Formats: sequence, C-alpha cells, structure tokens
Amino acid sequence: MKQNNPIALLLGWLGLVLTPTHAINAADNSSATQGTIIGTVSSAETRNTLQGAVVSAPAAGKAVLTDNAGRFVLTDITAGPVELAVSYTGFDDFRQTVVVSRSEPTRLAVELKSSSVLTLEAYTVSSEREGNALAVTQQRNASNVKNVIAMDSLGNLPNGNAGELIAQLPGISGTFDGEGNVTNVSIRGTPPSLTRVNVDGLPLTIVGDRAPALHSFSGGLYEQVEVIKGQTPDKSADSLGGMVNLKTRSTLSMNEKRRITYNFSVRWAPSFFERTPMRADHPIHPLLNFSYQEVFDVLGGKRNLGVSVNFSYNENVNEVNQIFYDYQNSAQSPNFIWDHRSIAYYNNRHVTSTNVKAEYRSSDASKIYFNAIYNMGNEPAIDNNQVRAFTNQVVATLDANGQPTGTGGILPGYTSTVTQVRPVAASFFEQANFSLPFWSRTPTLTLGAEHKMTRWEIDYSARYSQTHYDQTAGQGGQFVARVPNVGWIIDRTDRNNPKFTQTAGGSIFDIRSYTSDISFTRRDNVLDIELTNLEGNVKYSFDTKHPTALKGGVTYRKDTRERSVNDAHQWTRTPGAPPLSTAWLTFKTPFDERGGQRLPAIESRSINAEVNNPALWTENLYYTPQQKYTSNSKVTEKVQAAYMMAQGKVDRIGYLAGVRFEQTDVSGSGYIRGPLATAAQIPDPVARAIHDYNNPVTNKGSYDRSFPSAHVYSEFTKDFIGRASWSTSFGRPGMATLAPSATVSETAQTVSASNPGIGPQYSKNVDISLEYYFKPAGLISLGYFSKDIADYIVTAQIGTIGDGANNGFGGLYSGYTLSSTINAGKAEVDGWEFNYIQQLTFLPGLLRGLQLSANYTELKAKGNFGGTNNLGTNEIAGFIPKTANVSLTFNYKKFGSRLTLGYVGDYLVTYNANPTARIYREELSTLNLGVSYRVSPKLTVYCDATNVTEEYLSFYRYVPSLFREARRMQSAVIFGVSGRF
Repeated sequence: MKQNNPIALLLGWLGLVLTPTHAINAADNSSATQGTIIGTVSSAETRNTLQGAVVSAPAAGKAVLTDNAGRFVLTDITAGPVELAVSYTGFDDFRQTVVVSRSEPTRLAVELKSSSVLTLEAYTVSSEREGNALAVTQQRNASNVKNVIAMDSLGNLPNGNAGELIAQLPGISGTFDGEGNVTNVSIRGTPPSLTRVNVDGLPLTIVGDRAPALHSFSGGLYEQVEVIKGQTPDKSADSLGGMVNLKTRSTLSMNEKRRITYNFSVRWAPSFFERTPMRADHPIHPLLNFSYQEVFDVLGGKRNLGVSVNFSYNENVNEVNQIFYDYQNSAQSPNFIWDHRSIAYYNNRHVTSTNVKAEYRSSDASKIYFNAIYNMGNEPAIDNNQVRAFTNQVVATLDANGQPTGTGGILPGYTSTVTQVRPVAASFFEQANFSLPFWSRTPTLTLGAEHKMTRWEIDYSARYSQTHYDQTAGQGGQFVARVPNVGWIIDRTDRNNPKFTQTAGGSIFDIRSYTSDISFTRRDNVLDIELTNLEGNVKYSFDTKHPTALKGGVTYRKDTRERSVNDAHQWTRTPGAPPLSTAWLTFKTPFDERGGQRLPAIESRSINAEVNNPALWTENLYYTPQQKYTSNSKVTEKVQAAYMMAQGKVDRIGYLAGVRFEQTDVSGSGYIRGPLATAAQIPDPVARAIHDYNNPVTNKGSYDRSFPSAHVYSEFTKDFIGRASWSTSFGRPGMATLAPSATVSETAQTVSASNPGIGPQYSKNVDISLEYYFKPAGLISLGYFSKDIADYIVTAQIGTIGDGANNGFGGLYSGYTLSSTINAGKAEVDGWEFNYIQQLTFLPGLLRGLQLSANYTELKAKGNFGGTNNLGTNEIAGFIPKTANVSLTFNYKKFGSRLTLGYVGDYLVTYNANPTARIYREELSTLNLGVSYRVSPKLTVYCDATNVTEEYLSFYRYVPSLFREARRMQSAVIFGVSGRF
C-alpha cells in the first residue's frame, strides 16, 4: 500500500459521511408494508437509561441491543400489532404489545423494574447495583474479551483517581509512584507502556512516554471504564497489553429534565496512622466533584439537546519518605552497604478538570456531539531533601597490626545488616535539597456525528488535544553540598528505620563542614505535545435470516512532541567564600526524627538571593548554552490506518473477524555532541559549548503491518457462554527513543544512539474463556490467555558508522562502533484469569445484603533478548506474574459498607545481565475500608480509610534479604457527602 492511499481513502470517506443522510435514507427505504419502532429503555428507580438491554420482536425474528443512550431502533417490522420483549441483567423482563404504523415510527419508552429478588429496600443501593448490572451486561453482550465497570460501582475513589478503579479489574495491577498514587496500570502482567488509554474511544495527549499518568485523570469526569483485552480491527492496534477506554457521561441517557450531582470530601491524615511531621502540619485537603446535566427541546424536537458540565478539583497533599540501600555487587553473603540514602519530599498536587459536552439529535437517525475537556495539573511546591552517605566499593586491607590501609572505604567485619565505613577520600555525606515545581495544561476538543439508518450506521469524529508541561524552578532549584572524608556505621536491623552513626570527619550537623562539591542549579524545561486524530466508520447490516454486518473505517493521527528549555543556569561555590549560612527547611525530615538531631538542611530558595554575588558563587557559563542544545528535540509520529471486518450471529454462535492495516511514519530532530574542544582551544565557555553541541541532526523512519483478528462465542445455554479469540497487536517504541541522541566515548571509539527506524513489538494473542452468569446480576468466569511477542526491543551493537554528511551524525564519528536499540528479542506469556461477581441474595437474613467480587490472574513468561540463554518469568522486567483483588460489600436499608483488598506479587523492575544487580519489587497487599449512610437521595454521608495496614512499597536486589528501598505509602481517612437533585 502506498503511503498516500490512507489519506485518499480518508478524504473519500469524509465525502461519503458528509453526504446528506436523507440521500442515504432514500436508498435505504424498506418496503411500504413495513414499519419502525424507536424507543428507550431505562431504570424505573434511578431513571438512568440502560445500555445493552435486549429488545426483541419474537414474532418478527428481530432483536437489537440498546446503545449507550439506552436507545433502540427496530426496523422492517410488519405493520400492525406486535409484541415486544425487553430484558436486562438484574431487572424483571418486560413485554408489551404495540401497534406498528407504516406512515411514521412507533415510539415507546420502557421503564424496567429491579428484579423481585432485589426489590427489598433493605438490601438496595441502586447506583452500585446498576453499575454491577452494566458490567455484567456489557461483558455478556461483547463479541470479544473485555471488562466494563461503572465509576461508582465500587464506592468512592480515595484520591479521585480513575486508575484506582481500573486497578481493581481482573488481570490489572496498578503502578504506584512514591506518594502511593496509581499512576498507570499493567494489563495481564505486561508493562504499562504497552497499554493504550483512550477517552470516548479516541486518544489524547499524555505527559508520559507511552504510559499515561492516570493520577491526572479525575474519576469525577467519567461514567464508566472499558478494558479491552481481545483486539478488534476497529480499534487501534498499538495496545499489546490491552486498551483502557474512559467514557464520559451522556446527558441524553437520562430520563429527567435536569440532574445535578455532587461529591464533596476531605482527605485527612490522622495521628493514629504513621505520619511524618510535614504530613502532620498539612493533614487535610479537599476533593470536589460537581455535575450538571439538562435536556432541552430545540428546533421543534423533543428532548433532542443534552448539555452537561462537569467540574472536579482534587488537592492531594503527600510526603514521600524513602529509605534506600545499595550493596556490594556479589552473589556471596554477606554484602556490605556502600550507599545509603534517606529521601523526603513534600508535595501539594492540585488537579482541576472541567468537561463541557453537548449532544444534539437532529433526527431519529442522526446525532451531533461536541466535547471539551480541560485538565490542569499544578504542583507549586515540591520540596525534596535527600541525605546520602556513600563511599567506594573496596574493602580496606589490614596491615600487620590489624589497622586498615589504602583507599578502601569498607572496613572488614561487616554483616548482612551492619556496615562500617572509613573516613577516606571517597567517603562523603551529601545533602541535596530541591524545589522543583511544575504545571501542566491539557485542553481536548472533540467534534463528531453518528447516523443510524435501517441498514447503514455511519460515524466520524475529529479530536485535537494539546499539553503544555512546564517544569519550572520558580524561586527554587537544586542545591547540593557534601562533607568530605566522613566515617560512619549504618545498621539496617530495622530496615524501615535504620540507625546511622557518624564515627569520623567534620560533624554532619555543622553547616561549616559542608565544603565539597557545592552547587546550585536552576532550570525551566518545557514539553509541548499536540495530537490530531480523524476517524470515520461505516457499517452495513444485511437483511438476512442470520444477523450479518460489514464494517470498515479509516484513521489518521498525528502526534508531535517538542522539548525545549526556557532557562537553565548552574553555579558553584566560589573558592575562598565564607561557609554556607543555614536557611532551615520548612519541614523536619525522617532522618532528623531517627537521629534525634536536626541536620543543617538549606532551603534551596534562599540561594537565589545570593547567586549574583561573585564573591559567593561562580556561574558555569558553559552550562546554559549546553542545555539549550541537549534539552531541545522534536519528534513527530503520523499513523494512517484502514480496516474491514465482518460481524454476525448464526443461531447461538456469534463471530467477529477482520483485518486492520496501519502505517507509521516518524521523524525527529535534535542536537548531538561533537568532539569536545578544550579551554585552551576555545577559551570562551559560551563559544566552546556552541562548538561542542551545535550539531543539528534529523532522522526519519517508518513501518507498516497488517493486524488480523477473529473472535467467536457460543451461547451453550442462556447463561453459559464460551469464547475463543485470536488477535494481533503491537507495542510502539517509546517516543523518547525516536529523537536524535547520542552518547559518545572518544576513548573507546563508540557511540550509543537512538534509532528512529526501530519497529514495534508484535504480538499474536489467544484468549479462551468460559463464563456463567448468575441472576440477578453476577458471573463466574475462567479464562486462558497467551501472547507470543516477536521483535522485542533490545540494545545491541549494530555496526560501524560510515563516512559523509548523511551518516546520521552530521558527518561526525566515522569509524566508531554504533550501539542502538533494535528488534531482536522475543517473549512468550501464558496465563489464567479468574473472575467472580455475585450478589449473595440466596443467603438468609441480613446476609442477603452481601455482594462479593473477586479476581485472580497468574502468568508465566519466558524470553530471549539477544543472548544465548532463555529468561524466565522473574527475569523479564515489567511482567507481573500474580495479581488479585477482593471486594466485599454489605448493604442494609440506608447503611452500606465495603472492604477492598488488592494484591500484586513481586516482580522484576530493572533487568541487568548480572543477576546480582537486578532490582525487584516486593509483593504488596493493600486494604481499604468504607462505610456510608444514605439520608435521602439528595444526601449520602460516607467515610473511607485507605491503606489501613500502612503498607510500604518495597524493593530488593537479587534476593529478598538484600532489601534495597522502602517508600512509605500514605494512609488516610476520607469524610464526604454526595447526592443528586
């Protein structure tokens, strides 16, 4: 396929979909003896419309599912009386006879009542029950393997973070940052970078490389989450792990004229949980969600314009407390500790999100929509203090008198928990204090339309998304100072509260001792991202005995990322300057708490006032122009895609099969370092930096591939379904690897560079599952899945750099050995997935109010990434072998309670060819509790407690006994009120 074919196809497609729908309808008219039934299906209790309800006319042999607005259209129905049947999980079946007219559509509004087994008020919480019914219904109706969950089906989100809900779905585990926030997710054990996240089925810009920062997605803006595990041709293929789709609310899906909902809460760090002094000083912050929805009658229509405004504000005050150890690189035990760090930082994250959405139904067949989302993130104060004690990795030799000699920093006699360090030239005690705030803005605009006629369904959309991410130092920066020639003893008997004792050198508690390597750096880095996405889809349903449809579409996407630096400066302490003056941090660090004495930590903002005094500070004039080049790059990725698929059902067997073609073109620009000049050659540091780094380089690459898939399901009985699918997908290389970059060693005559021509990682996927559905709303399923991944991205030597200006390095480094990333490895993943959801209404008495949800996933992996040996599950970085979730809820009258438990097994975080240098994350179990009381539909009060057992996020190196790092995950209590008008 030629490169311009998808573009031409896209233009032709847009021309088709912009054709007036009455022209298509004219060609789509059915027999004059036939009529149409148009209607909606909703809940009589909550007045929410129900997506996925089965609406059938048994005598006519017709059946359809309601769409995401609870709407259905039955066509080609013989005029006259006809009986309709409507069914939905968790609700009583509905039957009614209507009279079908040839001249105009017959309209019907169906309200379903909760199943009799659940109508007892004592055991109902309607929104959660319908959320569970939605999840079960969507999974049951799907042609492929996926999970769906309503945002309110598992109670309140502790941090208002959509990732907290996603992480509770089968086969999914959350990735936590140092503050305990779920930043991204892993689907079926695969790394987060292989997971795509969409909003309403379309991509948007993300600050992360390929892994989205989910803690920036406010859960208050979305109605439900869909996780697609079986790839279909009408979805982007770049989701090797799986695809997450966040769906915004549709105002046309409610029956009321107007609806206002709110959720106001405060997050509190109480004294009965472990907390640092900094956390104790800022114990409370707010979480706010507000939603307004209203339906209007416009231009002669009825309830044909829906407008919604959603607002969310989340202030998350956290302190990160990390303990870090690095050990002797040896498989022998014991291993000495040569590097110990204590890190604490205070962070106040503000996330503000606004969503304005309008949907206009111009006719029974057509809907136009506009959606604007504005996400704003701001961390105005990230105050970081790192205390580090380190030396070399050499054990001192002892002379004839038993006294240590030489330059070795480690004294003999160390144990697995205690190490003593000598005061030699390589032994330092360092303080690094950073103040590095940032802010980001992400507006996203979407315009689209849907046309649903008797045979044809056409939809098209355009989305523009932009992110401006500014890492500004403000009045702060990065301050570093060291005490030289220090001796100490580190005792990690209590690994989370180590004992540090200074034995020699200048006192670390005296500011005058900090005389070595004093520097101050200030930066303002910017990342600008722009994404444009155009899509068009057409579906045609044949008038046959067995439902059959063909669907095709095209996509064009352009993603541009540009990094630059607004400002960058660096200073060192002027020789002969007086000792530093203490400007105390505004918080007391955990190191201070453990030692019982406060370090003279310097607040980095105080340095700004004196950096312009040359008697105190000397600016590195080489640094500023250097950063202007090294921090400047641009990458553009263009994707053109087209697909075709068939979907249908023959008796109890359904199928979906097709193929997708994607072509990707990438280009990049940036600067690489040339041969370094000496100060003697170019005395002016600015001119020397320009000489060294002003070497512009551009590159480009492309790849294309077809992605076939086939899915089959069989309804063995009404409640017992089997599924089998085979699909293909891929994981794109990181955007950062596509920009020109190079690390050069003149001594070794080597260059390590990026590779814009690298292709994606390609996967063949198999899914087999058995699902049994309970009444009123529950299921139990067991599934097997496998992924055969080829073209795994590895780093290797790929040859010798050639001559000439077009050698990829502007003519530099001819004859050097080149190392880069290539597609050379392979991996295989096999796993089992269990899922269980049931309302335990068969139990006696009060126990009828219980509902249990549980899931468990276990996988095994193996791979070869260019070496001679095959690697196993615990040797492949990022693959998580075990995950589990349990949720137990109890509802009685107006009272509700919930317990949720999440488990993630240990896994390899960082791979190294040397097994003793590999880093693992320990298994983690988290427990959350919640209670609520519904005063009225307009008011519910609730209280939740997170991380009740006060777990740490912990890491080890090589073996669990070599504990490496602990990050304190915050525990909190959330009080709130919510309701609906």
